[in-house]
Amino acid sequence: ITCVGCCLGLWQTADAQETGQWSVGAFVDYARPTLGLADRWAGVPKGGITLTYTANPKISVEVEYHYSLFGDGSLETTPFTWAVDKRDYVSPNAVHEMRINSFLLNTLIHFQDRNRNTGFSSYFAIGTGLYAYRTKVQNLIFPGQAVEPLNQSLHLPDQTDVRTALGVNVGLGGSLPVGTQLALDVRTRYNVIFGYLRPHLAWGIPQTSFFQILDLGVGLKYYF
Repeated sequence: ITCVGCCLGLWQTADAQETGQWSVGAFVDYARPTLGLADRWAGVPKGGITLTYTANPKISVEVEYHYSLFGDGSLETTPFTWAVDKRDYVSPNAVHEMRINSFLLNTLIHFQDRNRNTGFSSYFAIGTGLYAYRTKVQNLIFPGQAVEPLNQSLHLPDQTDVRTALGVNVGLGGSLPVGTQLALDVRTRYNVIFGYLRPHLAWGIPQTSFFQILDLGVGLKYYF
């Protein structure tokens, strides 16, 4: 009897989160660049907040903001080959980073009613929104010098690009009630951002268009 009561309690908790409620949440992701973007930066942590409305037992609508900083980019350690002496040179004081602030609207489509024993609900996520990104490149040695020896204090002009691009994301996730008003949320998703990053051809980095990021994260939502 006790076991049955616990199961029913969990099911009631799940139902309580499927009746037009709102929730606020926070999450932490591991954001991993893929394809061309992976030639520039490694994976970094990403954090964000959400506001979610449960439209019906199957569909939730989510407004999301997140921030990420991709630092220690490849230009800080990648050499260029100077055409004059055919030697490789690294810019020792180079800075190569990108910051992203994103404002997204997502739809979560649950595959089935929540499991009566655990309250767990898996879902498909799809969203779109604006990705505001700022890239900064500083202190790169000017590779077009023609007179030996190479002057390593002669730098290219600093480059700061500020752009906003439309993007889409798709993924899979799951939500597990924790108590009466909290839910643990796990999600993996793939982001495609319809922007571009300028090339750095002397360092073997072509222009990156439609750059892409894979996320894996966990969050907590509070229902009210």
